[in-house]
Amino acid sequence: TGSNLALRQTIVTGAKTVASTAAEIFAGSSRLVGRHAMVITNVGAGHVYIGASDVTMNNGFPLFPGDTIRIDFNPASNVPMFAVSDGANINVRVVELA
Repeated sequence: TGSNLALRQTIVTGAKTVASTAAEIFAGSSRLVGRHAMVITNVGAGHVYIGASDVTMNNGFPLFPGDTIRIDFNPASNVPMFAVSDGANINVRVVELA
């Protein structure tokens, strides 16, 4: 029993800026290998959209100011996550767990 937020080995946190061009988002200097979860919080004043490498404002999942989302991963798959803003540079906080 317990929470599936359990830390298995590694935690990486980071402050990132999401711009109007889609870019991969992660907490550290690169994607955490073997991550099983990532949490993103929009601490900025604009909208952030997350999705695949082709994410845009029109097809991405929106994170409004103050929103937080948790995404679970298969640790063996190493899937990238991308983010784009609504035009401004938006600050987010990211946590990756492996």
